[in-house]
Amino acid sequence: MKFSEFLKLMQPGDRIAVEFFRGIEDQECCIDRSMRADIVDCVLDGDGILHLFFDLGPYEAHNKPFEQANYYDKNGEPCLTARQAKMFNERECVYFSLDDDVSRYFRVISEDEGTLYGEYKKDPTAKDLAYTQWLESQVLSTRQALSSALEHQR
Repeated sequence: MKFSEFLKLMQPGDRIAVEFFRGIEDQECCIDRSMRADIVDCVLDGDGILHLFFDLGPYEAHNKPFEQANYYDKNGEPCLTARQAKMFNERECVYFSLDDDVSRYFRVISEDEGTLYGEYKKDPTAKDLAYTQWLESQVLSTRQALSSALEHQR
């Protein structure tokens, strides 16, 4: 789907959840592949360039592990993430041509499409845990349940 078609699907006030693909890394922004954000606004300028405004804030726990170290330190080494380089913004504006293919940059997701992150956000016991801590607790619980099931089979 081209951005020109995608634009027709957007309604004022919509928050559209997306997950980014590798193509986003070719854009001038702090977003890396596999990160998630909500599209919160869009503006079509007079030159046919679409300005999409992304809110990364709701997905901070999900996004942190995907931040790439591609910013340069004082020694000229690309070893800093955008956050470490103080270049990270929770709200990011990215420019696209109307002829660009949306699928090169992101896909639309639903918050509860069965992803682990969706489960994490819904789990009331996870409110004080970082996403990675919650994942580790899920793995440990699964291991314990599997071990117990195997013991009962013997």
